[in-house]
Amino acid sequence: MTTQAVRDKGAEQSRHELLTRRIVSYLVLAILCFLCLFFFYVLLINATRNHYQIQRGFSFLPGKSFTTNLKNVLADANIPILSGIKNSLLVAALSAALSIYFSALTAYGVHAYDFKLKKVASAFIILIMTMPTQVSALGFLRLMTNMKLTDTLIPLFLPSIAAPTVYYFMVSYMKSNLPMEIVEAARIDGSGEFHTFNYVVLPIMKPALAVQAIFTFVASWNNYFVPALILTSNKKKTLPILIAQLRSADFLKFDMGQVYMLIAIAIMPVIIIYLFLSKFIVAGVAATIFLGGWMPLHIAGWEGFNAVMDCIPGFVWFFAKAFFVVWLLMWIKWTFPRLRIDQILTLEWKYLVPIGLANLLLMVIVVVFKLHF
Repeated sequence: MTTQAVRDKGAEQSRHELLTRRIVSYLVLAILCFLCLFFFYVLLINATRNHYQIQRGFSFLPGKSFTTNLKNVLADANIPILSGIKNSLLVAALSAALSIYFSALTAYGVHAYDFKLKKVASAFIILIMTMPTQVSALGFLRLMTNMKLTDTLIPLFLPSIAAPTVYYFMVSYMKSNLPMEIVEAARIDGSGEFHTFNYVVLPIMKPALAVQAIFTFVASWNNYFVPALILTSNKKKTLPILIAQLRSADFLKFDMGQVYMLIAIAIMPVIIIYLFLSKFIVAGVAATIFLGGWMPLHIAGWEGFNAVMDCIPGFVWFFAKAFFVVWLLMWIKWTFPRLRIDQILTLEWKYLVPIGLANLLLMVIVVVFKLHF
């Protein structure tokens, strides 16, 4: 056998292996896509069915009660859905805006300036990420009571100014994407520090700002714990509280059709926000899509599994997910060697991210409010 024949045989074998890997990869992605879309499809189907049809079991065909469910939700005097949407939008939008701006400003100060105890200050901010919200909840509630801010929306968005997780992401992004030469050139041209930050630094940070804006918006939109402590009047309550209130209604008055309709209404703004920010999110999603929070995974009913996960420190879980992102990107790069990394991100993440976010939001609601299909 000649050398050329050996080379041709090796090249053909490599093509077959590459084709097999691609088939397996796309098959796995198709299954994941189906799993993500299925629960979203179930939600939409059940939003069109009445309570008795939902009790009979799942159906792949939509019902004829969409208009009825929508009217019942909007007409329920005990569930002011329109004010709930307004309150949730206001709190989520302000939380996202304050969080990303002031976190980026703090990260810029730490990154661009040299001062004493710089490393100590940065480490202190990062250490705050390990403190769960529940630890400071009682003190926070007492403070808000003394300041007479209970039953107002201010305590729900104003603390977002101090967001250690967002700060950590911003300062990491600046270290790799913000050349100090640009900042120094702006200073030489006579630009002030705030002018430099607002008109030079922030445009460079657009992908990072968009990624953290969507995650902060979703976290604030889904927040149930703090609003449940602060808010008491129906006119001030946010959507998660209204969903729980509707879910815990009297059994004789309970309507699953209304619950699914309210959940469908609740996830629409998140999808709309993503569509507006998607072109920026694709550029920065590789570093954050799997990072999530510091709390390890918990599954309702799996007590043994949850006990094991509770033994894992939060920072170990966080960095394990970060390393998984790196490994996943390397695996995709090896599987598709002819694609550049930006093409891979556009191909794989452009369609899976919105589906994953919608599915994540739906699953959080299902687990928290113990809904069953």
